[in-house]
Amino acid sequence: MKDYRIVNLTIDSLTKGMQLFKNIKELSFPGVLLDSAYCYKFPKIFKEHCRAQHLIEEEKEQLVEFSGKQYVPRNGWNVYEFKAEFARQGVDKTCSVFDTVTCWNTKDTLCASYPQRVYIPHSIKANKYLVVKCSNFRCKNRFPALTFYYKAKKSSLWRAAQIAQGLMNNSCDEDEQFLQAIGETNPEGSEIFIFDARTQINAYANRATGGGLEKESNYLNCKVMFGHIHGINTVNTSYKTLKKTCMDFSKLVSSKFTAKIDSSGWYHLVRKQIK
Repeated sequence: MKDYRIVNLTIDSLTKGMQLFKNIKELSFPGVLLDSAYCYKFPKIFKEHCRAQHLIEEEKEQLVEFSGKQYVPRNGWNVYEFKAEFARQGVDKTCSVFDTVTCWNTKDTLCASYPQRVYIPHSIKANKYLVVKCSNFRCKNRFPALTFYYKAKKSSLWRAAQIAQGLMNNSCDEDEQFLQAIGETNPEGSEIFIFDARTQINAYANRATGGGLEKESNYLNCKVMFGHIHGINTVNTSYKTLKKTCMDFSKLVSSKFTAKIDSSGWYHLVRKQIK
């Protein structure tokens, strides 16, 4: 349920259960073709990926049976294809504004906590010095990396860690140029919105431990916006309280359950991010 309560139903036959499922699906999503949802396309995707009809015995040893005669890889991480996913978003051979960079291999490591390859602006791909300097200026070397591209508007979503501003108010020309290059990937508008999930107070406080935040005066056409989350410990505590309340809901009367959910602060955190 939307308030995280769990309702257990006892159905005396499979036929009635299937009919109940069908009714709930049709009433919940009237006029919607659910077969287009990923969970329904899942078997077909695996079937194409694994070439289920042409598997040799050696290949079958690396797969597990799924839904009858279909087979899926034991290691689900291999199903995700980096280039295929971004091609779906419009980052393909016809898109010249992005290029890949290798984050780690047997010889070198740019960012150990990133996937092996990520997309960065094509205009700075050749300037390895700039990319390395930007990586060194970000916490855990997490430089800006493309996560989503909206081809229709030529806008994009990127992720990165906080900068190493510190108490000395450090800055990095290469990091500023990196963000400017991101803005230039959209010819219809170069303005960049930096969404910082922390509160502004916490962002400034992190300077004491070597972190910090972008100064709008240093970053051309950038606007910093805060998400007002106090910290990971606050989120963890809120979630654990919410989970415990939901697990014990049968012991609580309705009014106490609602009050407990509210006191967890979880919905308050979610509301701040949606706003």
